[in-house]
Amino acid sequence: MDEKIIALKNLLNNPKDIVISVHKGPDGDALGSALALYSILDRLNHNVNIISPNNYASFLYWMKGNENVILFSEDEDKARDITVDADLIFLLDFNNLSRIGMYSQVISNSSATKIMIDHHQDPDHNEADIIFSDTSACSTSQLLFEVLEDLGFVDLID
Repeated sequence: MDEKIIALKNLLNNPKDIVISVHKGPDGDALGSALALYSILDRLNHNVNIISPNNYASFLYWMKGNENVILFSEDEDKARDITVDADLIFLLDFNNLSRIGMYSQVISNSSATKIMIDHHQDPDHNEADIIFSDTSACSTSQLLFEVLEDLGFVDLID
């Protein structure tokens, strides 16, 4: 088993406070990945929050779990408090904190372990402790599925 998978599996062994962040103006890949990961981590008894830097297209509101997304642009204090208290932060579908606007300062200042899962070129290796990056993946959703498969969590996908 890959050492990054082992490290992530160990981090997820006990319930944690987890934040999942997506890029500014998230698309279906970013939001879909975040909601899927939210569902699985919730089923593993973690305290999970999704924080988007800003709002997104209303045609994405139908996705299961959409009501759980916190918008940093609309509730900065809540998003900041949740992020400060996080043990783990997943960075999904972006390769650099510059892609999350003002929320980047909060993430940068957090002492949480950061896990980046992304399919874009040139991930900033200074932004995350564990990076799953594959530019040959058609989407972050595909890459997330592969990570979940390696973790043995596929049966938790609903």
